[in-house]
Amino acid sequence: MIPLLCMLWEVPLRAQFYIGWDMGGISIDLRDEYLSRNRYEGITPGLLNAVLSYSNEKNILNARFGKQSTDLKLSNNADYYFNSNYMEINNFELDVEYLRKVKGWDSNLNLFLGIAHNGHFSYYKRYIESRYVNDAQNSHEMGMLNFSAIGMLQYHHKYGTLQFKSGISIYNYGSRPVEPRYGGDFNYRGMWMNDYFQLQNSLVGIIPLNDQFQFKAEYRLRYYTFQDPQQLKMLKQSFLIGLGVKLW
Repeated sequence: MIPLLCMLWEVPLRAQFYIGWDMGGISIDLRDEYLSRNRYEGITPGLLNAVLSYSNEKNILNARFGKQSTDLKLSNNADYYFNSNYMEINNFELDVEYLRKVKGWDSNLNLFLGIAHNGHFSYYKRYIESRYVNDAQNSHEMGMLNFSAIGMLQYHHKYGTLQFKSGISIYNYGSRPVEPRYGGDFNYRGMWMNDYFQLQNSLVGIIPLNDQFQFKAEYRLRYYTFQDPQQLKMLKQSFLIGLGVKLW
C-alpha cells in the first residue's frame, strides 16, 4: 500500500505522517443579527483539537477537527436594562487542506499553493433576563461544503520549520435559519463571496524534539461573515501549542 502511495504522490524517502493534539486559548467575537445587533465576546480553552499531517518534498495534506463550547458576554452596555444577557455557543470545525510546492528559492524557502475545505457548524442560544422578561432565542450557521484557495510560505531552519499560511473562501454551501430569532428550519443554499466571505491566516512554528516527536506553536485567525438573510460576523483567534507523534 505504501509503495503505491509513493508512486502516486511522487514521494521521496523523506515522507512523514504525524498525528497530533493541540490545546490553548481561543478568543471569539460574534455578532448574529438574528439574535441581536450587539457584539458578544469571550475566551475559552481550546482542548479538543486533533490534527493529522502528511508531507513529502512536494505535497502537504493536513486535516484538523476542533470543538468549542462556551458562554459569550455582551461586549458593550447597549442592553444594560437586562439583569442577564449572554450567548451560549457550540462550535464544530473540520478543516482539510492540500498544498503543493510550486516554487523554491533555495533549499530552505518554498512557496506552496492549494485548496482547502473548511467545514463548520455553530449553534447559538441567547439568554436574556430581567424583571419582566425571561427568554431564550436560537440561531445557527453552517458551512457543509466550504472551499478556499490557500497559499503558504515555508522556511526551514536547522532548529525547525516556520509556516505562514493564508486562505480566502471561494464557495460555501451552507445554512442559516429560515425564521428569525427562534431558530427555524435549516435553509441550505450555495453562496459565493458576495454572500459568504471567509479569511484564514496562520503562523506555525514546528520544532523536532527527536526522531519521533515534534513540538508545535500556532497562532490562527479565522474571520467569516454571512450577509443574507441576516448578517453574521465571527472573528476567532486561536493561540495553541501541541505535540505531534510520527507514525512513519
